[in-house]
Amino acid sequence: MDEASQVDLATGALALASAKNAVIVGDLKQLPNVIPEDQRKLSEAVFQSYRLPEGYNYADNSFLKSICTVIPDVPQTLLREHYRCHPEIIGFCNQPFYNNELIVLTNPKSDRQPLMVYRTAPGNHARNRVNQRQIDVITNEVFPNQGLNASDGSVGIVTPYRNQADELQRIFAGTTVKADTADKFQGQERSVMIFSTVDNEIGEFASDPNRLNVAVSRAV
Repeated sequence: MDEASQVDLATGALALASAKNAVIVGDLKQLPNVIPEDQRKLSEAVFQSYRLPEGYNYADNSFLKSICTVIPDVPQTLLREHYRCHPEIIGFCNQPFYNNELIVLTNPKSDRQPLMVYRTAPGNHARNRVNQRQIDVITNEVFPNQGLNASDGSVGIVTPYRNQADELQRIFAGTTVKADTADKFQGQERSVMIFSTVDNEIGEFASDPNRLNVAVSRAV
């Protein structure tokens, strides 16, 4: 089972019921599966009624996290060799998220600066999880200044919020630019990724370590 941190507990249990042996692959440092609010409330009611062990809490555990909690001595192997992102990009993730345990084996494939920051002017630009100022900077500054191609499938835009992703996708309709949330981009990549934070003041949601790790590491 690949991307097991994105698999919900019930689906994972069904897969195990059909298996004599299981190899479960995933990353606890990335985002878990998303539980809709109605399912969360229902599962929490069932969980509390039967006083189940915490590791079986459907609302709070991905399948990967549940396995690691319920069977703490399960054999585990860290896949340390990294071959995808530019060394400076994965190096950013390696320090705070992986305790420098990753062995970076990628070679730079272009002379493009691997990490850049565009800071918008201070102000209350975010409305209903949409930041028009950031969208303007992306379209009017980032794309032309960096010579990005909106038609060759090389560029993606990742953001913490669905409203911003939908507005960006509307702006780039008719191109190959894909805009989506970090949750939906997990397991995917683009040669160049633009990360739109949206918030006027960065809060817990946008700066969640798992969300930040996924957002940054989508870029080659």
